[in-house]
Amino acid sequence: MTKTVGNVFSSELKSHGVKRIFGIPGGGSSVDLIDACSKKHITFELVQQESSAAIMAVVSGELTSSLGACISIMGPGAVNLASGASYAYLERHPLLVFSECYGPKISPSMTLQKIDHQSLFNSVGKGSNVLDETRTKSCLTDAVLTAKTERPGPYHIDIPNALLTSDYLGTSHDLSDYSDSDSSDISSVTQIVDTINSSERPLLVIGPLAVRESLGHLFIDLIEKAGIAFMVTSKARGIINEDHPLYAGIVSGVYAMNTFEAGMISRSDLIIGVGLDRSELLSGWQHDQPFIEIDSIYIEENEKITPPILTTYGQVPEVIKGITDGVINKNPWPLEFLSEYWSNVRGSLCINSDTFNSGAVIGLCREMCPDETILCTEAGVYGRVGLYAWKVRGNRTYFDSSGANTMGFSVPAVISASLELPDQKSIAFVGDGGFMMKISELETIARMKTKPIIIVFNDGTLGMIRIKQKQKGLVRDGVDLYQPNLVKIAESFGGRGRLVQDLSGFKTALDQALKSDTFEIIDLRFDPDIYAADIPLIRG
Repeated sequence: MTKTVGNVFSSELKSHGVKRIFGIPGGGSSVDLIDACSKKHITFELVQQESSAAIMAVVSGELTSSLGACISIMGPGAVNLASGASYAYLERHPLLVFSECYGPKISPSMTLQKIDHQSLFNSVGKGSNVLDETRTKSCLTDAVLTAKTERPGPYHIDIPNALLTSDYLGTSHDLSDYSDSDSSDISSVTQIVDTINSSERPLLVIGPLAVRESLGHLFIDLIEKAGIAFMVTSKARGIINEDHPLYAGIVSGVYAMNTFEAGMISRSDLIIGVGLDRSELLSGWQHDQPFIEIDSIYIEENEKITPPILTTYGQVPEVIKGITDGVINKNPWPLEFLSEYWSNVRGSLCINSDTFNSGAVIGLCREMCPDETILCTEAGVYGRVGLYAWKVRGNRTYFDSSGANTMGFSVPAVISASLELPDQKSIAFVGDGGFMMKISELETIARMKTKPIIIVFNDGTLGMIRIKQKQKGLVRDGVDLYQPNLVKIAESFGGRGRLVQDLSGFKTALDQALKSDTFEIIDLRFDPDIYAADIPLIRG
């Protein structure tokens, strides 16, 4: 029996660990791909908007240690998909992105939905290619390897209509010509050890590129032997339980001397950065401490966080083990100082207080939810407060958009979390603006019968933008939002909605939501002025 391109392509997807494909199909190659994949037990998941498909694919892949994939029609569908792909690109997540396209027999004059997909996806990804009947295997293998290696990201493949049902013409030479070069440039671990041992108060800062190598246990060995305090970037949260007594908070990449972040970093005399990613910096690194850079890949000068005094690229686990073996246990960070620091954070943000603001709500939420609860959050005041008020206690239990800073991220993210791990509680923090962007995905939740808890921080305005207007002395214009009845909206999709206007009401609502047999929307009605009071301590 003659193999079709679709047979071969779906088999290769299966061999590369693809379990689901998220998207919205058209009538061309996308439906052919769905059909071919179903025969290989690769599930197609219909969503309501293409950017959601990319986000859901990334989170699904992260939670299942598989490779995420998504698909769209050509033209407007591909443009929407590119928006979601940009999240994967800026957040450094591997992702396969597929779109329909015209085949070679279509007249060049055809313009319906015709745009340059290659230029589009090359600008928000690591590459783009067009599938054909002769290099099916190698096209996909190259895409997978490119997406996964070095700094991970999305790779796009155009699939011409009618191609997947045509005969496969590849040969034994249909192989990838990809070669992974070793650009290791490992400096002396001894130098790093000597520098750490000569410092008074070194600080370890862990970034996202260390997370993918599962180095949490090695970092614990290092910090506990040397008494080194550690901070994490937003995308590295969960690599170590944040209840650890040497945990010193978040590096969000914001330079302002009155912030929690700067207050902690200023106490150190040496920064050891592992796997940091410039995409997380909201402003340039401007701290003066000597900086040691440790990473698995060579970083170009324009991608460096700051000019390091020592650098090592290559086998990060071996480097961390070598440092641990050589460091002296002199307990440079007094635990009393760290305790005092966290006491200040809790007091400043009203965590564990009776105040009805984002800090108190998130602190109470953390207290009431199981340790393994998956939190999906995004851009907004509440998201920044959550960096401090929500302690992450397990790997892959925290998802946000810190590089892309994607508004509307948390709803599709929490759908994937509740789909892949239905026995774990999954919660989304989302502002009213972000929620309205993705409100159509309530249909996806209802159809999938997933049970996330969506907590809407509802102040009737685009809070972060309103703060900027206020700081600049501008009039309040273009930021106020209509507040619909979210209780009725939830009920219309078969879920439950709860309106909350004080802290005791939130406690009751969350307690009931945690026991619920359906999805829940908790509508928190905040005063926008009170709601915004926390942000100067976090972003300056």
